[in-house]
Amino acid sequence: MEETDNVKKLKGLFALVFPFPFFLGIAAAAAIYLVGSMSILPTQKAEEQELTILVRKVAQAYLISEKSPNPYLKEETLRLALDEATRHPQIISASIRSNNNQVLGIAQKNPGKPYFKLTNFEYPILNAEGQPLAQVHFELNPDANEATQNLKVKINWLTLLAFLIGGAIPFLFRKKTGAVEPEFFEAIKQVGQGNYEVSLPPTFRSQNEDLVQAFNNMLEGLHERDRMKHSLGRIMDPKIAEALIKEDPKLGGRIRQATILFCDMRNYTSICEELGPEELQEFLNEYWRGTVEIIMEQEGTIDKFHGDGVCVVYGAPMLHADDPLRAVRTAWRLVANVAALNERRQAQRKVPIQIGIGIHLGEVIAGHIGSERRMDYTVVGDVVNVAERIEELNKKFGTHVLISDSVYEQVEPFVRVKTLTLAHLRGHKKPILVHALKEFHDVPEDIRNQKGT
Repeated sequence: MEETDNVKKLKGLFALVFPFPFFLGIAAAAAIYLVGSMSILPTQKAEEQELTILVRKVAQAYLISEKSPNPYLKEETLRLALDEATRHPQIISASIRSNNNQVLGIAQKNPGKPYFKLTNFEYPILNAEGQPLAQVHFELNPDANEATQNLKVKINWLTLLAFLIGGAIPFLFRKKTGAVEPEFFEAIKQVGQGNYEVSLPPTFRSQNEDLVQAFNNMLEGLHERDRMKHSLGRIMDPKIAEALIKEDPKLGGRIRQATILFCDMRNYTSICEELGPEELQEFLNEYWRGTVEIIMEQEGTIDKFHGDGVCVVYGAPMLHADDPLRAVRTAWRLVANVAALNERRQAQRKVPIQIGIGIHLGEVIAGHIGSERRMDYTVVGDVVNVAERIEELNKKFGTHVLISDSVYEQVEPFVRVKTLTLAHLRGHKKPILVHALKEFHDVPEDIRNQKGT
């Protein structure tokens, strides 16, 4: 009996020091922290998928290079693949090694710089019989991935917030004698999962006005951020919109090697004359819907629209080893898209449309141009002007896609062209060699020949 009384006293003292709302606060803190911790798992999985894709690209490049009779093309294919791999923030070095560990090709990021906590990522290259030919070897710096580090910082802040909530809830509820609604914790969990339309139960709202107001303000802020991100992604390139959300843009730019694509509609004026405003809007929406999808598939950055034309950048802000190939692939698919659109228009007895595309490669200045009050992310330089002038030559030659010689040198194994005479560009003293695109293949010519295609 005496033991029972002591237990009751201990329970009463424990309840006085740690009131019931305190445990509710800790439960809420644990729920928020758990949801926050789980949010890093998709990013880690995405990182693993990125590394797997890159290592397979390098392996594929090695297999292609081994079959190439051209020593320069063989070396260049391998170099481009390894260089692209080292652009990944985590990859310090990328190499291909033989079965006896001899280095066959290597690309390094910041050679000579010391790194700590490096890990290895290896992938075997097998022949058709499953026998090992060589091995792709990546050295990784796990702390270099900016997205992961940002998430870790967010998780740390989330942990602090969770414990603050755990300590604050007892004071917020110190005058309450009833239990907190379970729906409150469910609402917090829903917010952590990205559902910002959640609402608290009426009984809870009437008893906890201050907490509900803070909760609703938080929801509105998160909802507004998502609306802004969605809206920006529709009026500018999503990659640029994402950068604007994360950090304050600053004037200035960097020199980048970029491929510029200009696409223009040939008979836009005559179409405008025969269509009313609503019909014209419907036509443009149909045309741009397919055009934009093709550009986004190849990860091009839409620099600007101008009524019937568009300027697309490959190499800024995102850089790929095969940017020229992506640009030419885009052009080929844009022509096919217009052909399909014309079939529908002719069935409706409407005027078919024609497009002209010009592509050029070289150095540009990429960045935010303008003033502190108003700026745009864009690219400037002579390369941009030359690409536009090349596009204009389609009218003269009666072609659909023209590429400069610098672009042709990068994509020669994938295309068949008709080389035109040296063309004089408007505003340029020196003539330029251009090629009319006749065929495009996703597989290099030497591989197609081996397959008999």
